[in-house]
Amino acid sequence: QAHRVTFELLDSGVESAQWLKSIKDRGADAVGLVCLVGDNGDRALETSLTLAQILARESIHLPLWLVTEGGVAVDRNDWTHRSLGACWGLGRTLGWEEPQLWGALIDLPREHQAHDVATLGRTLCSHIASGELAIRGEQLWERRLLRKQHRSGESFIWDPTKTVLITGGLGSLGRHLTKWLIESHGVNHLVLTSRQGMESP
Repeated sequence: QAHRVTFELLDSGVESAQWLKSIKDRGADAVGLVCLVGDNGDRALETSLTLAQILARESIHLPLWLVTEGGVAVDRNDWTHRSLGACWGLGRTLGWEEPQLWGALIDLPREHQAHDVATLGRTLCSHIASGELAIRGEQLWERRLLRKQHRSGESFIWDPTKTVLITGGLGSLGRHLTKWLIESHGVNHLVLTSRQGMESP
């Protein structure tokens, strides 16, 4: 069954009070907010945070979708805009702390085409139960954390050229672990930190 969805634009150049009025004026007709972040990281973070604060402060339970361009990579050749990482961090935090206000994070490619926008529209209307999505080449990618399947007899190999960070490394257990990494696995670069921070003797 097809459903008709109407999108209304909010002017990004007005004050937050005007945004609040516009949202309230739509009343029960509003089913969500879509923030088209684009690729301006600083402006995107400010706008996204302001919208989230309005919804939380006024107890307006509308899901907020953040749509970025080049915010994440789905493979090694994918272009990303580093400053958009803060927006994705904000989105994940909202999902954890204010789940009733959260829709999803959706990323478009930097040079998006008409079919990418069409996929975005279908995704917004489909109520997909996922928090992190990327649209690439008419395909919808979903970020998931999967448990690695270890093969029989497989063991982790320490790379002696990489740096190993040991938190709580200045205690007795940390010293034993440091010695074990150096003597048994040839690790040459270690960073030891204390749980007491700068107050550590």
